[in-house]
Amino acid sequence: MRYSAAKRYSGSICKTARQRNICAFQAIILFTFYGLPSFCFAEIYNISFSDVTPRAFSVVWVSSEAVDSAKLHVYADSQGQYEITNNLTISTVSPLDALQRGIVKIDVKGLLADTDYFVAGETFSKSGNSSTFPEADIYSQVHTTLETTRIGDDGKPIANDLIKQTVFEPDGVSAAPGVLVFFSIPGKSKYPVSSFAVQEQSSSTVLVDLNNLYSKSTLKSLNLVGGESVEISQLDGLSCEANTQIPLKVRRLVKQFDNPPLAKIEALESCFSPEGKGSDFNCDGNIGFGDFNLFIGKFGSSKTSQSPNCSFNIDFDLNNDKIVDFGDFNLFLSVFGKVENSAAQP
Repeated sequence: MRYSAAKRYSGSICKTARQRNICAFQAIILFTFYGLPSFCFAEIYNISFSDVTPRAFSVVWVSSEAVDSAKLHVYADSQGQYEITNNLTISTVSPLDALQRGIVKIDVKGLLADTDYFVAGETFSKSGNSSTFPEADIYSQVHTTLETTRIGDDGKPIANDLIKQTVFEPDGVSAAPGVLVFFSIPGKSKYPVSSFAVQEQSSSTVLVDLNNLYSKSTLKSLNLVGGESVEISQLDGLSCEANTQIPLKVRRLVKQFDNPPLAKIEALESCFSPEGKGSDFNCDGNIGFGDFNLFIGKFGSSKTSQSPNCSFNIDFDLNNDKIVDFGDFNLFLSVFGKVENSAAQP
């Protein structure tokens, strides 16, 4: 995925929760008694692109405060000298639940295929603070794909599935309306597709169309046959700190047997789980050092505290005791080295 997770845009003194509270109080005092704006700024981070097609793309970012509105400027050059915003159709598509989380998604339409574009954004928070990116005239760049094709190299129709996925808050059980979820095919898709979670009774789900994925190598429509690994990344917004903002899971597409291929609404499948232990964290059909490194990265995380631990990932909690520890490590070691039947792979 194309994230700038480590890079934040501010110039702000409102970086911690305490400082943000001070800034909010300052804003109220200055406006109420003096009619002046606050000198605080919200932070912007996790700037990324998704849903990139020949004629459109989406820009996503997270603000450190609940968002009231946002603007996007689009340029034809990397220096920001030739603005083309007024020639395009631009709209903020974040639902209210997402804006409350500080998550902004803006759609841009009316573009040319196979073309570079550069963007700058601006956020206005509900507290009256504002923020912009970029700060150093290094504009975020996106490249549109080639024209859409619906026939694969094998001469058969491209009919990728729609994926319906259940998502949760960091506690792993609560519904998460407004969360933004990204889906990508590692090593194959140029950009991810994304969708907001919506409430469905006691849970929340997202629905994405994998026909909007394009090849990283050819920029043409990506033809999926089933069995491919799918990376699922989730923006939780204000529920999480910036460094734990993007929990990642890997699942597998259902194998297609229809001839010709038919698109359906499908759920993703679990990866290789020898002896019932889902230890193939990178979904490559082999319990190896790649999985070991991912496990070590989650070791010690838990969801037993009162505040949500956004770094916790239930995939690594192999014994379901709400903490990733030596109990899970021993279970992982018991299947280390096992390999899935290669015939099951695409």
